[in-house]
Amino acid sequence: MIIGLNTLSLLSNLKAQENYQNLDSIVAIVEKDVVTQKELDEEIYQTINRLKKSNITLQTSGVLNKQVLDSLIEKKLIMQFANNQGIKIENQFLEETINSIALQNKMTINELQESVERDGLSFRSFRGEINYQLILKQLKEREITSKINISDYEVEAFLKKNKDKNPLEYHLYHILIKKKPEDG
Repeated sequence: MIIGLNTLSLLSNLKAQENYQNLDSIVAIVEKDVVTQKELDEEIYQTINRLKKSNITLQTSGVLNKQVLDSLIEKKLIMQFANNQGIKIENQFLEETINSIALQNKMTINELQESVERDGLSFRSFRGEINYQLILKQLKEREITSKINISDYEVEAFLKKNKDKNPLEYHLYHILIKKKPEDG
């Protein structure tokens, strides 16, 4: 009787394993975060779509996978560094930026969303990418631009070196003045 129960238990475990479906897996550990297979697959899909639309020849899948994974790891590291530096984008600023993008493209938010989704990108991913770009811009300003210091001497030396390219005087024939059509 015990053997029969063990066999029955084993058979039910095997049946359960047949129905097992792998939902997601970790591809890389990035400090305190992870890159999942699902994230990697989505990014690869979006990258392939962008390359096809730009008529760029696709690389071998191994090379493409490595480049996309490297890009995701880099993004995660940058986001963690920005978070540690206290750099965050307020939701209202993100919304204003997305509204500005829609206006620049002469679209409503709904039309922008439809356009993004037609291009194979979820609007949530689009928002995430805009958020990342805004954080990256703030990070660059804080970490790079603020540390650049150009002295007056360096400016003068540059102007002297490039004097013939940037003259202080201009001849009238250097200036183009467009006439209005009604001026004839």
